[in-house]
Amino acid sequence: MLKSRMEKFYHASVKLLFVGFVVGLVSFSLTSTANAGGKSKSTAKTGDMVLADSCTQCHSAGRVTAKKGLTVAAWNKIIVRMQSVGANISIEDKKTLANYLAATYK
Repeated sequence: MLKSRMEKFYHASVKLLFVGFVVGLVSFSLTSTANAGGKSKSTAKTGDMVLADSCTQCHSAGRVTAKKGLTVAAWNKIIVRMQSVGANISIEDKKTLANYLAATYK
């Protein structure tokens, strides 16, 4: 009778361990998939971050922000011109930067 109880306990423990493993694996997989979908909010650059990272490599921030009243389209043209002379700005950062500059420096 003791052996039978021990066997039942053993089988229940193995099943529980297996279920725990599967749940952990699924949880890890879902987390990895969610994080692989693109940049999360915490890692996306803000407009001022793009300005500091990209524009101030060649210009002072004051020179960039001295331009007032430009539209998003006008800022996009300037950014494209800067990219043609070597500015390393991604498509996503370009959009963020143009929107930020147009909204902030009216």
